[in-house]
Amino acid sequence: MFPLTIEKFNQIPAESYQLITDEKLAGIIVAHQILAGSRVLSSTYHNVTFSECVFYGVEFIETTFEDCNFNNCTITFSHIKNCKFKNCTFTDCKWLAASSRHSVFEDCELDPHLSALTEHESNGVTLTITNLQQDFLDTAIAC
Repeated sequence: MFPLTIEKFNQIPAESYQLITDEKLAGIIVAHQILAGSRVLSSTYHNVTFSECVFYGVEFIETTFEDCNFNNCTITFSHIKNCKFKNCTFTDCKWLAASSRHSVFEDCELDPHLSALTEHESNGVTLTITNLQQDFLDTAIAC
């Protein structure tokens, strides 16, 4: 059985606002999607692959990602608040002007681009990461 794939090739330049609440997705592939100016609340994603997706101006609040893969995604002007990422991988993702507050990245594989999200108590941005790959830690410490 093949996983369900959600894919769009003819992208509309201005995607509309969406309020996504209590969404539960598992075992699917989401490819070539744009989510812009939207809010994702109290949702759960398990074993979901996000491939070449754009998250622009998205606010993720109290959302859980477990065993998810983010491949070549762009996260711009987005905010992650009180979220949990467990056993997720981020490969070739771009983080631009994004923030994370009171969120946990547990047993995740993060590429060096994630170093744009760092912990700064003075401006309220926090990123909690556990059990990272050593190469990411070396990059983060050098910054």
